[in-house]
Formats: sequence, C-alpha cells, structure tokens
Amino acid sequence: MKRSRAGPFTREVKLLTRRRKANVAPRVRGVILYHRTHYKAARAILANGFKDGVGTYLTRHTHRGVWLSNTPLDINEGASGDTVLEVRLNIRRAEINAYEWKEEGKGYREFLVPARVVNAHMAVRIIDFDGLPVRAMASLCQIPRSRVYKLVRTGVWPAVRVGRRIRIPEEVLKALMNRPIAGEPTTGPTP
Repeated sequence: MKRSRAGPFTREVKLLTRRRKANVAPRVRGVILYHRTHYKAARAILANGFKDGVGTYLTRHTHRGVWLSNTPLDINEGASGDTVLEVRLNIRRAEINAYEWKEEGKGYREFLVPARVVNAHMAVRIIDFDGLPVRAMASLCQIPRSRVYKLVRTGVWPAVRVGRRIRIPEEVLKALMNRPIAGEPTTGPTP
C-alpha cells in the first residue's frame, strides 16, 4: 500500500480550493479597448456613459457610434485629447468584431460601436492623463506640495488619480493665471 506524503494540512488546502472553484461563477473574459478624449468629456463619460458620435468618416454614408481601438491611440492616428480611457466590454470578441472599421495599412484595430452596446456592457476607468503632476503644480504656483495635496483632497482643485499618481488638469493652472491679482483693479484703464 502506498502512503501519501501530503499531510492533513495539504489535504485541507486542496479541499478548500475545490470548494472555492465550485462556488465561483464562470467569468466572461470580455474585450479591453481604449478611447482617447478630453478631460471634461472623460468625466462626463464616467458619470453618464458614452454618447454616439455622428459623422461620415471618409465615406458617403452617415455613421454613428463610439470610436474604440485595441491600443491607446495618439494624435498621429487621428485621436485627440489628453485622457485615455480603458473600456472593458463583457462581450465576446466575435461580437465586437462585427463593429470593426477596416482600413489597409494600420497597425491597430478600430471599432465604431453604438453607445447603447458600449454602455450596456462596459466597465470604464482612466488609465492615462496628460495633466500636471503635483510636484510641477506646486513649483508653478510656488506653494508647498502639501498645500496642493490639500487643495485636491478638499475638492478645490479637480484631479485625476492614475494608479498611484495624481494629475491636475491644465485648465486649473490656466484659470489661476487668468485670475486678477489681489489689489489690482478688475475693470477700467490702468493708470
């Protein structure tokens, strides 16, 4: 008779693992796609979902949908904006392939998917943002980094967290630069 080298602890671990696997529902793999847009539009998408864009897109016919790609695109590929969204769609790859926009010579895949399809099956998050890091914002405003963190934490300055990094939109800096300096007249001719 052969003896098992596994002790009672090893047998318990195997039993627990089998039980966990039996209780876990099968996971849909889904598809991960990317969408580049501007910061304000990204916030609207996170709050309310995508909206269909309408255009002819170098054809004679009008098309509607949301442009998604299999890699994050930049201005060289015709995508504009300072924010990249990762869109996880819980649908099969074969279903998303029906929306592929095929062009010769591209090193990436693009999809024009109706917003209703995207919104029904998506989980979205910001993965890249071209805003200013806290250190740069503190330097430009000539204030300590702790003050910048406090302004972000209290909501005075909007910010985007990308992983462990905090990015502040450039619009905040532009608004600060356009604000009148204390003691200066806001209207009328200067003396």
